[in-house]
Amino acid sequence: MKIVLVHNRYRSAAPSGENRVVDQEGQALRDRGHEIIPFERHSDDIEHWSAARRAAVPARVVWSREARRGLTATLREHKPDVVHVHNTFPLLSAAVLYACRDVSVPVVATIHNYKLACASGDFFRQGAVCHDCDHGLPWPALRHGCYRGSRAATAPVALATGAHRPAWKSMVAAYIFISAAQRDLLTGLGLPKDRVFVRHNLIPSRSVPEAGREDTVVYAGRLDEAKGLPLLMAGWDRGRRAAGIQGRRVGCAAAGGQHRRAGRCAKVRRADGGGARGPAALGMGRDVRSRRHRGHGSRRPAGSGGPRLVPRAHHPRCGRCPVPARRSRRAGIGARGRRGAPGAL
Repeated sequence: MKIVLVHNRYRSAAPSGENRVVDQEGQALRDRGHEIIPFERHSDDIEHWSAARRAAVPARVVWSREARRGLTATLREHKPDVVHVHNTFPLLSAAVLYACRDVSVPVVATIHNYKLACASGDFFRQGAVCHDCDHGLPWPALRHGCYRGSRAATAPVALATGAHRPAWKSMVAAYIFISAAQRDLLTGLGLPKDRVFVRHNLIPSRSVPEAGREDTVVYAGRLDEAKGLPLLMAGWDRGRRAAGIQGRRVGCAAAGGQHRRAGRCAKVRRADGGGARGPAALGMGRDVRSRRHRGHGSRRPAGSGGPRLVPRAHHPRCGRCPVPARRSRRAGIGARGRRGAPGAL
């Protein structure tokens, strides 16, 4: 098959599992003889644009004429069998769906997050789970300023979500959710059930040497409050005090350059005797050690001898952590959200 792969790549400063999924799935399809034509935009490019062009980004969130024209030209040139859409925010917009309709090419969309129903994309606001928008239009998000804590920044996101929801319901031939839990949380979108499928993220099969057991728990992921790290460390400290546990450690395998931030956060807690709190510390205790996370399946992760703790404590989507944890015969732990933990756990 000939497949056009549509994706707006996230900023490199914020390590993205979605970027890795797109790359790995594209390569897996190439390895099986399919032709992949990337159609991508990069959020990193925005910082190099002129002030006038950057000022126009909110308008592109709602509608990108450039993306529609560019994708239409790509489709007419390559005549693909299908278009696989991943992330369209902020530079592509739902305009790519209209381009596919214009050229009569079917669309498969992988839904990686909750952006179709939630301005922030994670059903998380002010330290707690929030579902104000999941069964209606996203006007509560505008009232709360859910995207980047700003009503002005949230306005184009909410407008795009409301204006293009009919397009997402009618112009997509198949929706791929990465877990049943994620699919169930987005039932309020009213997507046609006969076009909804669940397929967990691909994890490449690699040989990982068996390691000896360590009395360690590993958190692997981005240092983000919505990922549940403060909840993890609060529970960890409480459990240690209640059970009198000594000697067990938490390994924090932070993505990308965030391993340095993890180390700084851990030092803050050590200096304060394990009692520091607040956003700077993210709740990490003095028994935390940090190491750079080099990618799932690439090599043995920090503290891999012990159980592996899976991020996203509040509403797990079954991203990239549970599968390699199970493959390594390590237990995965996740807090149960309002509608249940992901099936992979």
